Amino acid sequence: MAGTKPWHEEDAFWTELEPILFTEQRIGAAAEQVDQVLTLLDVPPGATVLDLACGVGRHSLELARRGYRVTGVDRTSTYLKKGKERGESEGLSVQIGHWSLRWCVRYSYSVSTPTRPPNSTSSPIIRRTFTQ
Repeated sequence: MAGTKPWHEEDAFWTELEPILFTEQRIGAAAEQVDQVLTLLDVPPGATVLDLACGVGRHSLELARRGYRVTGVDRTSTYLKKGKERGESEGLSVQIGHWSLRWCVRYSYSVSTPTRPPNSTSSPIIRRTFTQ
């Protein structure tokens, strides 16, 4: 149909999905997930982090609690509003961007070969390099 938005641009779609995407259980799991990401990517303390498709900010807020400088980006303004309100109630500083993530197709990134520290049984470290 001419003039019809694609499904991913329909606010009603994302509003309807919110109770499924952001249950208290999933929000509560953010701390452990952030632990895993920080370990996997070897993110230095206090680094600047971009959280794409941040939703209600479950990872953005957890990173901010740990002292990271965070920008959370999502296309759904109601999600961003809830994340901003939760962050403000905790006294956290998170920059919010209301953008479509489709701009990301203009950028490319490469992932270097996963490596492990010598004599380590831990997960491989993946380094990502973003270019414009």
